[in-house]
Amino acid sequence: MKTGKRVGIFALVGIVNTLFDYILFMIFASFLSNVVASLISATFAIVLAFFLHKKFTWGDRQTSRASMIQFLVFTAAVMWGIRPFLIWGLTAASTGFMLPLYEFAHFILRFLSYDFVVRTGIFAFATLATLTINYLLYNKIIFRHAKVD
Repeated sequence: MKTGKRVGIFALVGIVNTLFDYILFMIFASFLSNVVASLISATFAIVLAFFLHKKFTWGDRQTSRASMIQFLVFTAAVMWGIRPFLIWGLTAASTGFMLPLYEFAHFILRFLSYDFVVRTGIFAFATLATLTINYLLYNKIIFRHAKVD
């Protein structure tokens, strides 16, 4: 499969998985801290992501039990290690340099609460970073072998 097509499919699968993750994050963040909500939603999203990427993004490549374990380990490291750190940092920054951005977004989207805008912004920035890391890991390490016919 050509790289451009794979990136497009990765993006579509990523959108579906990210919406699932986002909905869970927002539900859990309504009564837990952002970091804890992120850990819980990420756990569910990791499992869904493997099956979606295995079927659609890298369906032309061989998968095995080892690739599934690699996927879970690498994705868990990103989603449970890097993402909570990003969310913690972005949450702390939301009262600092990010404040004008969130205030502007809230001004434009007045019908949404300020907390909703901030949480969505934090989630979006962290997701953009983790999706980039994940694509590189998946393409070069986890789903690297072509299927043998």
